[in-house]
Amino acid sequence: MAQVAYTYKWIRESVSLILTLLFLVPPIQAKPPAQTPQQMKQIVSKVGTGEKAKVKVKMKDGQTLAGHIRSSDEAGLTLVTNGQTRTIAYSETVSIEKKGMHPAAWAAIVVGVIAGVIIGITFAACGSSGC
Repeated sequence: MAQVAYTYKWIRESVSLILTLLFLVPPIQAKPPAQTPQQMKQIVSKVGTGEKAKVKVKMKDGQTLAGHIRSSDEAGLTLVTNGQTRTIAYSETVSIEKKGMHPAAWAAIVVGVIAGVIIGITFAACGSSGC
C-alpha cells in the first residue's frame, strides 16, 4: 500500500514540475504580422547570401516559397528554389523568415529534455523502494 502511495506522489510531483517548466516557455505566435519592406531588407541582410542563407518567403498571392538567397538589392531579392532562380520584389511579399526552428520550439525541446533528465534521476535515485 505504501508503494502505491509513493508512486502516486512521485507521478504528481513530476507532473507538477513539468507544468511549472512549461510556463517558462514563451508562447508561440500563431501568425506573424505583415512586415514592412524595411524589415524584410534587414532580415535579408542578416541572413546574407549563398546556399546557407535559407529563407521562407510568403507572397501576397498566398504562395509560400522556400530556398536560399542568391543576391539582394534595395528593390528585392533573387531566390533559388529547387534549382530555379526567381527575382522577387519586396512589394510582392508579405513576410520573409529565416528558415529553421522557432526559438520557442527550441526552448520547449530544452525544457522537455531537462524535465526528462530530472524525472529519470529522481526515479533512478529513489527506485522502487521509495526515497
